[in-house]
Order: sequence, then structure tokens, then C-alpha cells
Amino acid sequence: LVFVGYQAEGTLGRRIKDGAREVPVVIEGKVEVLNVQLEVQSIDGFSGHSDQRELVSYAKSITPRPKKIIINHGEPSALQALYMLLKTSKEIRQFASAIYVPSNLDSLNLTAL
Repeated sequence: LVFVGYQAEGTLGRRIKDGAREVPVVIEGKVEVLNVQLEVQSIDGFSGHSDQRELVSYAKSITPRPKKIIINHGEPSALQALYMLLKTSKEIRQFASAIYVPSNLDSLNLTAL
């Protein structure tokens, strides 16, 4: 799990970034404790304002290569434009088997991807 931006105090992201390996979440109206069984990294100084060209370049250059890409922050039209750029990149298609663009309030089961 890679955090690429500020995680505010009191948020789930901040708790995980700070080392929590058990976190309470609400699933179907019930509070359950999930075990975080992921390596957690943080990239400091990563700008949330990179343009599409910079984001595509970053996706092409990171190691290890991602098998799945989730685009989850931005205006819907910008998310779709970035999705199309990534999807049509021959280089990215060589290593990324899927690219997800969840809608606001959607959830993804990361263990099932």
C-alpha cells in the first residue's frame, strides 16, 4: 500500500501509515476488525497536482511494475482522460492487467483484485 499524499490526523489512512495493523471498518452495517497484511510505504513530496503526462510517465517508471492500477482522485472527466491514456499505452498494457476508476463512494476489495 503506497500513500502518496498527506494523511490527516484521525483518518484511517493516517492510522495505517503510522503502523496500525488492525483497523475497524463498517461492513454491511457491522463493525469488523480488518488485519492490514500489506507492506506500507509513503512517498513524501509527491504532488497531488501532477499533470497527466507526469502521471503516465510515473506509472511507466515505477519498480516493481504494478499489475493493477487504481485511479481514485480528481474530477470525473480528468479521471476518465487519464484512464484512456493509461489504457492505450502499449508500455503500460505490458505490465498492468487492469485499470480501475471507482466512482465516488464505490468500494474495491483489494484482496480480490
